[in-house]
Amino acid sequence: MLDLKDKTLLVSDALVAGEWTKGQCQFDVTNPSTGAVIGQVADCTSEDAERAIQAAEVTQKEWAKCAALERADVLMAL
Repeated sequence: MLDLKDKTLLVSDALVAGEWTKGQCQFDVTNPSTGAVIGQVADCTSEDAERAIQAAEVTQKEWAKCAALERADVLMAL
């Protein structure tokens, strides 16, 4: 597994429509150059994907209403 000093940075759940979900199970994520397991992530369902898409569509419409400078400020802050 990936060795992080701050373990809170390693989240295996999926963020779907603003909520963390575990999915039906987890699957390993590997380093392609070594094959070593570096973490695990949620294996989401097609329903999870649909909820994420619907939430993204709503959020995109709100984001599009913001002025370009405001969006730039948000992105720069990140």
